[in-house]
Amino acid sequence: MCDVTPLDEETESDDDTVTVRFVAYGDVDGEDDLVCGMLPGVHIAIISEEGAYSAFEEENRLLKWWTAVGGDELGIKTFIPPGARVPTTAQRLSAAPAQFVTTGSDGIAEVSFAYDRESPRYSLCAISLAGDLIAGCSHNLSLGYLSRRSNYHITVYVYLVHGHAVIETGSSDRYQRFLDGTRSTGTPATVTFEAILGDDIEPDRPYDNVVMIVVDDAHVNAWWAAVSNNGANKLESDILWVGSEALAYDWVHMITTGSDGTAQTAVPPGDYLICSITTHSGGRLRCLYEYLVSGDHTFEAYFWAGGNAGNIRKSVRLEDPVAFLW
Repeated sequence: MCDVTPLDEETESDDDTVTVRFVAYGDVDGEDDLVCGMLPGVHIAIISEEGAYSAFEEENRLLKWWTAVGGDELGIKTFIPPGARVPTTAQRLSAAPAQFVTTGSDGIAEVSFAYDRESPRYSLCAISLAGDLIAGCSHNLSLGYLSRRSNYHITVYVYLVHGHAVIETGSSDRYQRFLDGTRSTGTPATVTFEAILGDDIEPDRPYDNVVMIVVDDAHVNAWWAAVSNNGANKLESDILWVGSEALAYDWVHMITTGSDGTAQTAVPPGDYLICSITTHSGGRLRCLYEYLVSGDHTFEAYFWAGGNAGNIRKSVRLEDPVAFLW
């Protein structure tokens, strides 16, 4: 269990300023002998998503970022899936259109933005300590929306392990468990998948023959290398496609929904990449990265009739005000 640091209480902020606190922790490589915990010297890029949905590429700031760092060579224009890595160079990073922040000796960094409720969303990308590698990104961070819910403060957790990064915003069950020193009992996590098909004509209904993919954290890098066919296939989230070769590895756990649209499996507690795929959409993927503790977990994969890849989310309490935002 990583020895992480209790976070100080957030101080009062001017109503015209949003403070973002970055907390980097974990283990640069989960297979080495490095002590895990707070990580100093982690670089995080903050990239405006202005123009990301524009029909005019010259307005797309994310595209300019990916072009500058070399992501366009992997077919990336806007968003990458969780845990995916993008090789780059120090020279390319230095010329990339982004604001960079670096964690201090305590593994923490803060940056302030002028508050603007109409401000664009942002992407956050962590740069690996082991070299010039974009270790992972998180997208669609809305400073205006999140800051109003949290008194103009946002905490971003950057977890590095096995050479890739997972970025969480707002809260982190993983960080809290590390802070509490809570260890898994070893009892498996029970995971239930629910696939749903909807359209404009009929009510939502169960969706059968949807394949749910579960990849343990130690194989996430190998998974994305297989999906991208070492760069031959595009790693852009909206057009991710997986071939049979990537599914052939024995560490790819697949389970298919039945006629009631559900499927269930059990896995050891830990971090996992979870994806939905259906042959009806030509092998297209939607993925998320989750920390599964012992107990019950439910994930929903929602597909719109017409063959689009299914949006996937973890089911949460009904009282959560953002529980059902796809």
